[in-house]
Amino acid sequence: MDNAIKTIIVEEHNEAFFVWHYAIKEGYIKKEGNCLFHIDEHSDMNVPFFNTSINDLNGDLQKVDDFTDEEVAIAGFITPAVYMGIFDNVYWIKRKHRKRSAKNFDLFIGSHNDEGRKLMLGEIQDNGKLDMTSKRFNYLKLEPHEIQGDCQNVILDIDLDFFSCSGNPNFNEKLFVEISKSEYDNFNSDRYHRLRYVNIGKIGTLKREGKYYYVFNDYEGVQTENQRLTESEIKEEIERFVGYLDINNIRPSLIDICRSRFSGYTPKDQWEFIEKHLIDALSKIYPLEIEMKGSLVY
Repeated sequence: MDNAIKTIIVEEHNEAFFVWHYAIKEGYIKKEGNCLFHIDEHSDMNVPFFNTSINDLNGDLQKVDDFTDEEVAIAGFITPAVYMGIFDNVYWIKRKHRKRSAKNFDLFIGSHNDEGRKLMLGEIQDNGKLDMTSKRFNYLKLEPHEIQGDCQNVILDIDLDFFSCSGNPNFNEKLFVEISKSEYDNFNSDRYHRLRYVNIGKIGTLKREGKYYYVFNDYEGVQTENQRLTESEIKEEIERFVGYLDINNIRPSLIDICRSRFSGYTPKDQWEFIEKHLIDALSKIYPLEIEMKGSLVY
């Protein structure tokens, strides 16, 4: 399809990291200096620590795919892309930001000893000086009505949970991992067990039918913030959002759409409805060429 905008659907958001490298290799987007419109209920700006160096990927798509699966988290895929120079502008677009004493930030990202393993993010101070290996970028927090049309080489990175969100799945569903009796006894007898200080939520234990389990997300009756919308509200949000893209003449080089259904951020009974209506709405203003991440050949 001539002049079609490649639109790639992924299951979870870390896979966007691979999609961007694929798009560079195929010539859909530039290697450097792009503008990311991150349309999501969450910032996903965590700063990762990798076991292997991001500097060694060298555009090899098989390496990037393996690295994405093994090293890149769903809340920490943007900063490594900025570190690699893919983006110099990042716009986080959320339906409603809670607090914004400032919405425009001049940031830098680098890595410890330039090894490409432990990334470091910070705000540029008044003197504005950076070492030669750090990357400078502009970070904006916007709401849909504040979308700007002055950014070139735009990539639309859309999470379906922008339109309806289940809340934090780490509080919504328990996870059971079978362990040995000795580990069960060790955890329950040691008030200073190492797992009690790992930031992965409340951990408990369970003995059931002669088996022993760690219980992650061991909460009872926790009320998490739920941004779930009705179907009519979802359609209104989609039309409003796509309308702002059209009014501001946003013409992206690439669109990636994340379902977030397995992680649980998008309601499992709504993701298909959201995806269908979003693609229908985008198709009214853009000629789309849609693929799934798993169908990409490299």
